[in-house]
Amino acid sequence: MEQYSILGRIGEGAHGIVFKAKHIETGETVALKKVALRRLEDGIPNQALREIEDNEHRRDQQEGVDLAYRRAEKKTRGTYEASLEKKQSLTLVRLPSLCVLLYECVSRWDFDGTASNASHAATADRPDPPELLQITEPKRRSVTLSWTPGDEHNSPVLEYVVEFEDQGSKESGWEELKRVIGKKSRTNLPLWPYMSYRFRVIAINDVGKSGSSMPSEIHNTPAEVPDNNPADVRSESIDPDTLVITWEDIDQRNFNGPDFKYRVWWRRVVGSGPTWHTNYTTTPPFTVRDIGSFSAFEIKVQAVNEQGVGPEPDAFIVYSGEDVPLKAPKNVGIELINSTTLRVNWAAIEKKTVRGHLLGYKVYLTRTGSRGHHRAPESPVVVETAEEKKLISDLRPYSHYDLAVAVFNSKGEGPPSEPLSFNTSEGVPGPPMSLMLDSQSETEMTLRWTPPDHPNGVLNGYALQYQQIVESEDSPLQLEAIDDPTATHFTLKGLDHHSHYRFFLKGRTAVGDGEAIMREGATTLDGGTNPINTRPN
Repeated sequence: MEQYSILGRIGEGAHGIVFKAKHIETGETVALKKVALRRLEDGIPNQALREIEDNEHRRDQQEGVDLAYRRAEKKTRGTYEASLEKKQSLTLVRLPSLCVLLYECVSRWDFDGTASNASHAATADRPDPPELLQITEPKRRSVTLSWTPGDEHNSPVLEYVVEFEDQGSKESGWEELKRVIGKKSRTNLPLWPYMSYRFRVIAINDVGKSGSSMPSEIHNTPAEVPDNNPADVRSESIDPDTLVITWEDIDQRNFNGPDFKYRVWWRRVVGSGPTWHTNYTTTPPFTVRDIGSFSAFEIKVQAVNEQGVGPEPDAFIVYSGEDVPLKAPKNVGIELINSTTLRVNWAAIEKKTVRGHLLGYKVYLTRTGSRGHHRAPESPVVVETAEEKKLISDLRPYSHYDLAVAVFNSKGEGPPSEPLSFNTSEGVPGPPMSLMLDSQSETEMTLRWTPPDHPNGVLNGYALQYQQIVESEDSPLQLEAIDDPTATHFTLKGLDHHSHYRFFLKGRTAVGDGEAIMREGATTLDGGTNPINTRPN
């Protein structure tokens, strides 16, 4: 390639790039095609050989085409030379004495200045490693690194990768420090203080990476005071009566000097004046004990090494570890709204007795039975709230309850308030538990039931409604009042033996009728029933 001067790029095909070039000695203008050779042991690529044969064919077809096949004087692992014999066959010969990567097959004819009249089949390889690394212009935190580029092997270097090895921490290995565009062979490198460096450079072209250069000489940067203090200074206090101060540990490369450590500062926000307490540690966290539960403190952490201290640190307000609350809410009051709903409220808790961040209150409701029929308490229902009041629904009518309130934080609950007992008022009953139909004749129907599981008051009877099932569904409901609260059956007479009926049965208290259970059925000539379904209404 040294005998040609590249004038510009003409175009690019599927297998290579075509350049406009001028022969330095003869001044002849040609087009050169560069083709990458991926595997040296494979020899010249097939597409290059095909172009050689194509040029030979052109030589036979038109006058003035001169075919020349040249081997460039480039050294590498192996040498292959191709020649065209008179029989117009292509012969590939291995030459052990030389190692060649670039082959040129140039056919010459008139050049019009806009397109290639010659073909160049060039193989490319990875670049050779850079050489002769030199460190110059050393400063406190930078140096200039320069190198001599290695052979590009017909593929221009796109970029260089500068790597470093920390001699004080070789287990980290070689790490990338900077990338430099292929046109440059020197660069300024930013460095950390108090480190021992060696550098190496790798070249990269379209084919791949070169090997690594030989390492540079060792360069040491001087120690300096720390640049920064640790980030994310905070309290992770969990246990009562302790203050746990922690932070994000600084990377060793930012120690900037020997004997690195942290200076920890703390003082109470209230009551101890401006005096700071200090101590040193090499790693987080730092624990202060016997300082009271959930007390407010100012804290700060500063980086320090043998050269001096880092910047003035920022202070943060944190709290020592929480403990369970000391006291129960006071002045608990209840307002019954109806048989299933109440409103409860209490006085705000004194903050210092919470001994932590107040997360809320818990209201405990324990049902101990129906009014006048106490039994073993049921499991309490717990309702949480963030306010000093709460509207609670879904209570059982005609029931006895105990209510208590407790405050809680992240460590747990405090003691409950004194239990407050109350009774809910009477309500309407729940549905009877079951309903069966029994027909003794073609005009009679006997209904048998089980009383409601939740009468919700004093049961004083039942309401039985029934209607014929017709297509219009406009059949009127007929009512039978059953005043005996202990009744468990009732017989209807005078029914139409040709009709189906729908039956509704409800319990009654002084408040009113409760929820109904429904069943459909018809009488039969020989007794029995023909039920359809049953469900509460």
